[in-house]
Amino acid sequence: MALTKITTSVVAVNSLTAANIADNSIDATKIANNQILARHIAAGALTDQLGTLPSATISGNLTVDTTTLVVDSSNNRVGIGTTSPAQALSIEAADTTVRFMEVKNSAGSMLVGVNGSGNSFVSGQTSGKSLSLETNNTERMSIASDGKIDMYPSGAETTGGLRVVYNGDNNYEIARFQSEGNYDAHVSFVTNGSTQYYWSAGIDYSDGGKFKIANDNLVSTNTELTITRSGEVGILTDNPQALLEIDPPAVDTAIFAIRRQDHASIPLFKFFQDSSVSQGTGHAHMNTGNRDLSITADTSATKTLGLYLKTTGAVGIGTVTPGANKLSIRNSTYSSGNRMLIVSNGSEDVGASYDTIVVNQSDVPTIRLIETQTDVQMALSCGNENSNSAVLGTTGKLVFTTGNSADFSGYSVANKRFEITDSNNYSWNTLFVRSTNDQILSLDQNDTGGWNYIGFLSQNARKWYAGMDSGSDFIIGSDVANKTVNIENANLNAPGVIVQTQVARGDNAVGTGDFDVISLTITPKFADSDMLVHFYTQWSVITNDGEDWGLKLQRDGTTILGDGVCGYFISGGGVDAADWIGQGSTTYGVNFASKTDIDTARSSSTSTITYKIRKVVQAGTSTKTVRFGVDGWTGASAESQRSKFVLMVQEIRPN
Repeated sequence: MALTKITTSVVAVNSLTAANIADNSIDATKIANNQILARHIAAGALTDQLGTLPSATISGNLTVDTTTLVVDSSNNRVGIGTTSPAQALSIEAADTTVRFMEVKNSAGSMLVGVNGSGNSFVSGQTSGKSLSLETNNTERMSIASDGKIDMYPSGAETTGGLRVVYNGDNNYEIARFQSEGNYDAHVSFVTNGSTQYYWSAGIDYSDGGKFKIANDNLVSTNTELTITRSGEVGILTDNPQALLEIDPPAVDTAIFAIRRQDHASIPLFKFFQDSSVSQGTGHAHMNTGNRDLSITADTSATKTLGLYLKTTGAVGIGTVTPGANKLSIRNSTYSSGNRMLIVSNGSEDVGASYDTIVVNQSDVPTIRLIETQTDVQMALSCGNENSNSAVLGTTGKLVFTTGNSADFSGYSVANKRFEITDSNNYSWNTLFVRSTNDQILSLDQNDTGGWNYIGFLSQNARKWYAGMDSGSDFIIGSDVANKTVNIENANLNAPGVIVQTQVARGDNAVGTGDFDVISLTITPKFADSDMLVHFYTQWSVITNDGEDWGLKLQRDGTTILGDGVCGYFISGGGVDAADWIGQGSTTYGVNFASKTDIDTARSSSTSTITYKIRKVVQAGTSTKTVRFGVDGWTGASAESQRSKFVLMVQEIRPN
C-alpha cells in the first residue's frame, strides 16, 4: 500500500535519524518544487533536529518566518526584518525598539545599529577596550574607552593626517571644537619625542572669550598671541590697547624685523626698544642693518617723493642724495602752494602760496642761530612781545655782505655792504631803496632843536652835508671852502629858476633893404615853463633928417636873404600874428612912427637908438624856433648904421 502522508502516527518519535537516511539520497529530484512547505512541519518540530548538513543548495528565493530571513535571489539581497531588502544586507525593525548587529569574539564584542531616536551608531561593548578604524590593514584611528581619539596617519599625504572636506552650498562651519560648560575650547599640538613640545590654540573662557595661541597645553599659560573679541591683536600681551600691540619681554629685543636676503643674521629692517638712551626704560628704535631707509606714500613707491635716511645719518626729503648735509629738503617742481617747510606750534597758518618756509606759532615765533664757541647769537622773531613788530637781533654786530663765493657767503665779512655795530653806529657801502610810496626814505630827528641832515664823508672825514637845520630850513653845505654845487644831466625845477638860456648874435649889418635873419632853436625841459624872449639892438645914426627909420621885425611870407620865414614869428606854438596886430600892416615890426609897440625902452636921439623887446610865451612840449628879420629904414638922407643885435630866449619855471 502506498504512503500518501507522513504524520506523527507514521513516524515514531526519534525514529528517523541520519542512520536511516542514506547519504545524498534525498536531493532536489526527489522532492517536487514547493512540495514541503512550512505548514507541513509542526512549529518547533525540527528545532535542533536537523543536525549538520554537509552542503545544501537552494535555488530561488528563501523566506524564513515571513520577515525573519528573506533571500531575494533575483537581486542577490538578504533581508532581516524586511521582505524587500534594498541593500545587499538590510536589517529593519517595524518599531523603534533598538536593533543591533553584534560582532563578537572571545575577547570582546561590538554593536552596530540605530537607537530609539533614529541615530545610527557603532558601539564597542568590551570594558576598557578601544574602537579602531583601519585602512590597508593598518590602524588609522582609535577611540579609547574614555572617549579620547588617536589618529595614526602614515605615508606622504600632502593633505595631513586629518582632512575635513565640506561640499555644501553655503558658508557653514566645517568643523567645530566645543566645550560643554564654563571651560576653554582649544586644540593642543604636542611632539611626543624625546622632548615634548606643546602649543595650544583656542578660546580662553576665563578671559572674556579671547582667542589665544600659547606655548603650553593650556591657552591661558605662556600666551604668545591674543585676539580680543573687538579685533585688537596682542603679541606677548593678553590686553592689547591698539589694533596691533607688541610688548617685548625686555629692552633691546627686536619687536619687528625683516630679514636681509643677503645676510643670515643682520636684519634688513627692525624695531626694538633701545636702552642706550636714558628715557624711562628705553626709547623706540628702528634699524635697517647698514641699509638706507626710504619711507614713501605714493602708489609707485617713488623715493624722491618721500623721506630718505642714509646710513651716514643724512636725511633727505624729496631727494635720495642729501650729501653731507644732515637734512636736505627739495621740491622737484615749484608751484603755488608747494611750500618746502612749515613749522607750526599753535594754531594752523600755512602762510602765502609761494612761501618756502613758514614758521607758525601763536605767540612770538622765533628762529635763533647760536655759535657755541663764542656764544654769538642772532634771532628773528615777531609778535606781541615786540609790540606787533618783526625784530632781527644779535649779540654782536649785524653785517650784510654781497658778492662772496657761494660756499663762504656766510663765513666772511668781505664785501660788506651794511653794518650795524653794538654802539649804534651804522655803515654801508651801497644803499638802494625802492618803493612804490611817494616818501621812500624818512629821517626823523627826535632831539628837539637839533639838525636833521646827511653827512657825506671821504676817508672818514665829512666833506658835504645836506639837510634841515633847527629852524626847518634846508641847507646844503660844504666843509671844504670854495666848492661848487653842479647840476649835471638834470633839470633844476624850482619856482623862478632859469632852466636854460639860448642866445644868438649879429654885428654890423648895414644897407637899406638888407634884411638880416637872426634865429635860434630851444627845446623846453618842462611843459608848464615860461619862454622869455629878449631882443636887444643898438645902432648909431649918421644923420637924422626926420625921415622914418628904425628897427623892423619881419614876420610875413617875404623871403629874407633867401630864407623863407614861412609866416610865423615863433614856431611850434606860442606867438602868432594876432599878438602883433597894430604894429604895422604887412610887416609886423617896430618903427619910429609906431609908439605903441612892445618896445619897452627906445631912444631916438640923433646919435644912438636902442631897442629892447621882452615877450613871455608858454613853452609847451615841442621844440621852438625864434626868428627876427632885422633891417633899418632910411629917408632922403643917409641910412642908419646898425652895429649890434642880440636874440636871447630863456626857459623859466613859473612862480
